[in-house]
Amino acid sequence: MPETNKIKTDIVRVEMVSDTTLVYMSDGGVMPAVNTIDDLEEEFGKELFIRIHPCHLINRKYLKSIDPTKNLQATLTSGETLPADQRLVEKPRWWTKWKRIIQ
Repeated sequence: MPETNKIKTDIVRVEMVSDTTLVYMSDGGVMPAVNTIDDLEEEFGKELFIRIHPCHLINRKYLKSIDPTKNLQATLTSGETLPADQRLVEKPRWWTKWKRIIQ
């Protein structure tokens, strides 16, 4: 089980592109996943990963900020920016988690 947790923390984000789920790793690697982004969100757990957009699941360890003045652009620790969905971001449970990240 500890090895599984190590792999999860090495995942920066998951992205759904068309019908393909891509997993982006901290070493820069990208690999396709057999599972859907919904399945991975459930498997990884909501404490470690945050769904910021229907197509983006982010490891909270790599999420630096979300700027509401720039159409809800999420910035990762790498400097990469991704769109965030207002409907997902405005959920009270999401904001509670986000506040824990930035504190």
